[in-house]
Amino acid sequence: MTSIAKPAVHKVAIIQLGLLLAVTTAVVTFSGYLAGSILAGGLLHLVPHAWFAHVAYRYTGAKKVHMVLRGFYWGQAGKLVLTAALVVVVAKQPYSVDFLVVFITFIVMVPIHLALVAKFLSREQ
Repeated sequence: MTSIAKPAVHKVAIIQLGLLLAVTTAVVTFSGYLAGSILAGGLLHLVPHAWFAHVAYRYTGAKKVHMVLRGFYWGQAGKLVLTAALVVVVAKQPYSVDFLVVFITFIVMVPIHLALVAKFLSREQ
């Protein structure tokens, strides 16, 4: 009997968080304002994706297929709601951020996420 291994989606989130913190730490020496904007944009991408990974990949196996499917639905719904809520939080925070930097960081995190997922999926096969 074989079992299906859970994908390494949590590792992707941890690696992305490490990269984000490294970049933020490097930039904070030049500008705290810019570093805060980078951190906000990165977390705006990272938190909803980590939520999705946690909820969607809790269950595995053919006997739990309905729970797997429910996890994907709830994970995607939660990801969308979290993204919207975090955009509002970033927009309404008491200190200012550069929204262009927030948006660029958010967009840059997407191909990093996809590359890491592809890397870990190719290892598993």
